[in-house]
Amino acid sequence: MARCLKAYSIKLLSKYYIAEEVGLRGAIMNEDIRQSDFKTELIKCMHEKKHVLLLYDELKYYRNAAIEFIVDGLNSGDQCLLAFDKYKPGMVAKDLSGYGIDYGKVVKSGQLILVDANTYYLTDKVFYPEKILKSWQELTLKTVQAGRTCLRTVGEINFDLDDNLKIDNLIYYKYLVNKNIFSEYPFLSLCVYNKNRYSSEIVKRVVQAHPMLIYNSNIYKNNIHYIPPNIYLNDDYDKNGIDLWLENVKSGNSIFKRMNESEKKFRLLYEYAPIPYLSLDESGFFVGVNKSLCCTLGYDKEELIGKKIRNLLHPDWQIKFENEFKKLKNSGEEHNVEFCLMKKDGSYIFGEFSGVSGYYEDNSFCQTHCVFRDITKEKQANEKLIEAKEAAEEASRTKTMFLANMSHEIRTPLNGIMGMLQLLHDTSLTEEQCDFLDTSMESCNRLAHLLGDILDISRIEACKLKIYSEDFELREIFSSLQQLFAFSAAQKKLSLKLYICPSVPKILIGDKARVHQILNNLVGNALKFSNKGKIEVTAFPLPHHKKNEYRVLFSVSDSGIGIPEEKLDVIFDEFTQVDGSMVRNFEGAGLGLSIVKNLVSLMGGGSSIESEVGIGTTVYFCLTFGTTDRQHEQLKTINKPKNCSYKSRDILVVEDERINQLYLVKILQRNGFSVKTADNGKQALDLLKNIHFDLILMDIQMPEMDGVETTLAIRSGKVSETSSDIPIIALTAHTLAGDEQSFLKAGMNAYISKPLDINDLLNKIDSFLININ
Repeated sequence: MARCLKAYSIKLLSKYYIAEEVGLRGAIMNEDIRQSDFKTELIKCMHEKKHVLLLYDELKYYRNAAIEFIVDGLNSGDQCLLAFDKYKPGMVAKDLSGYGIDYGKVVKSGQLILVDANTYYLTDKVFYPEKILKSWQELTLKTVQAGRTCLRTVGEINFDLDDNLKIDNLIYYKYLVNKNIFSEYPFLSLCVYNKNRYSSEIVKRVVQAHPMLIYNSNIYKNNIHYIPPNIYLNDDYDKNGIDLWLENVKSGNSIFKRMNESEKKFRLLYEYAPIPYLSLDESGFFVGVNKSLCCTLGYDKEELIGKKIRNLLHPDWQIKFENEFKKLKNSGEEHNVEFCLMKKDGSYIFGEFSGVSGYYEDNSFCQTHCVFRDITKEKQANEKLIEAKEAAEEASRTKTMFLANMSHEIRTPLNGIMGMLQLLHDTSLTEEQCDFLDTSMESCNRLAHLLGDILDISRIEACKLKIYSEDFELREIFSSLQQLFAFSAAQKKLSLKLYICPSVPKILIGDKARVHQILNNLVGNALKFSNKGKIEVTAFPLPHHKKNEYRVLFSVSDSGIGIPEEKLDVIFDEFTQVDGSMVRNFEGAGLGLSIVKNLVSLMGGGSSIESEVGIGTTVYFCLTFGTTDRQHEQLKTINKPKNCSYKSRDILVVEDERINQLYLVKILQRNGFSVKTADNGKQALDLLKNIHFDLILMDIQMPEMDGVETTLAIRSGKVSETSSDIPIIALTAHTLAGDEQSFLKAGMNAYISKPLDINDLLNKIDSFLININ
């Protein structure tokens, strides 16, 4: 231990005072070189150290050292570069002539390059270390390729270093130069600073960044890399701090006194630092701890010194400690390693360690030096956050499943109600009865639309709503909007105008259904809140920067009631309405605009709104689509015949709900189909063994055997070889994200959600039966 502490003390002394043993006894660590010998010693030291700092307070000292260095380089056939500021080209020419060198000749030959330091080191007033390093490397390579031995540079640092960024970049630059240039390239550098230009703190950091110092006409050869902090180079000593320090080093005055004072300061800082500190020997025994560590663990210092840290570790963490301790001893440092330690009272805490290794002079391991941070509360907080996150995710999943189940339970009877209403519509009714029927159908449609909105919001919150890409024509969507809303607009005497700029490509690639849903919600809102004037829907191109990409700006404007300015920031929030009072003039749950905003965001676009009360509202949204070169091709569509009668076509309806079954049978029979029914999948398979059907309408959720299981059995060919490829259309109240894909993957050909629309159902049936002979 004594050997270890002695070596460590010597190491500390050498780090702060660059003290060889002879130096501490008062020997001269540096030499005041006589002027006659200055050139010889300068050149010798330059070749030895390669990267030297020249610090001056009078220009004559800078000129003397720089010209000796350059003249020697020119006479040696080296490439020389001078980044000048105070040392002007005219001065250089005059100084060179004193040595018999023609300034113009060496500049013209390119052996001597002069650059303005004001622009050479900075780019837009910023110093970029990597950029300067790269220029040195490139110039050095050119020097070698030109047949010259070495590149010599004299760089005059002339820019303001008061901001931390520049001084940090400069220190980093010195590190890069020391690491890369001098180890790999024939490169000598004399870096020049005017001492009077910078603060003592900057001078200190600059000196620390160089392996050797020339101060005026004195050469300090024995590496003054580290200067004791806050002893001489501080604001109290101002610009004379460097002189005082060098003088004291030279004479040896007060070295031991200051060293002891520094050691006391270090020991006080170590003992009373708010961060726990510990040292371990090679076997993992405590050899040093501070008060903060003792306080954290609840032990006295005497109880820890000589105790093995492994004995304090939780059993589950002991093997990990052994592995990490080996890494620390081998690599020299480890950071942010977690352990679980036992306190004196028997409780456990989690700690995060970072440490370095200390070594003897023969490079054998001495001890570790580690800082410790109690992270118990952090881990507990993180665990609570994880638990809360998992609970929230579980609640979200539960809510989503609840909504899906409720949707199924509501949609199923709603489908029966709407089916019966549609059947009733085809009977003989009085005008009053027709009004009643239309009102009932409108209420059912509103309820179905509300269910869809609630499920969409749930999917978005659960991140389950997927965006798909397919080729589509935007004009088809606009045509559909015209057909869908023209009658409602005419009833309210509103003008409905839809316009697509001709430069918008005919065929785009994106999620057609979601684009339609966004526009459908916005146009529906515009109709709801407008009683006069017009509604306009437009699509215009926006600039795009990528190939096969096209940006479109959509707008939906109305001349309705408008939105107050204080409501504009929240109008896209869920369940938000302009009129939230008990007396409401407009129906709705306040989900439409929230769904619009979320869908636009999911599709990578943006949305905005502008409105004025009593004037109207305009909603803008921008979407990015893919494009294709096949703009003149006709997208594949199926010509669906209207009002066709398939008296010879047999359809099997697999449905467990009696009302839905009755409704489907009546609708199909009225349209000329021959229909048989099955209450579940098992009954359907039994029928398929003996009867041929042209198409199956399959419910999903049924007793005994559900629709997916039944479809898989049919597609396997085990029921009947002739029925294995029969078209199957899923009819279901399941509307969660991914449901349609799972049904199609099981072998179903199409999917229609409940409540059913008669025309949609018949068109879907037609699309499959049209090609059957």
